[in-house]
Amino acid sequence: MTQTMSSPDVSVVVPVFNEQENIPILQSELRAALTGLDYEIIFVDDGSIDRTAERIEAAPNIRVIRFEKNAAKAQRSMLASMQRAERL
Repeated sequence: MTQTMSSPDVSVVVPVFNEQENIPILQSELRAALTGLDYEIIFVDDGSIDRTAERIEAAPNIRVIRFEKNAAKAQRSMLASMQRAERL
């Protein structure tokens, strides 16, 4: 049996690094801006050494990708792949 997963209409990818103070504000602003849309928010934590990832409020449409150490090159590669996937 094959299960088909539907993608949201809008995916917002947010790279973060040591942003624990800004995450609650950013998440609130994104929620307000995306109200009424089918969306997901993907936070990419690029090796933060503070509590950035822990400050992200969990929700069914929130994803968190964490790199253990700062991996700017890996992050850029991942984002480029996502952009390519969007065009397909």
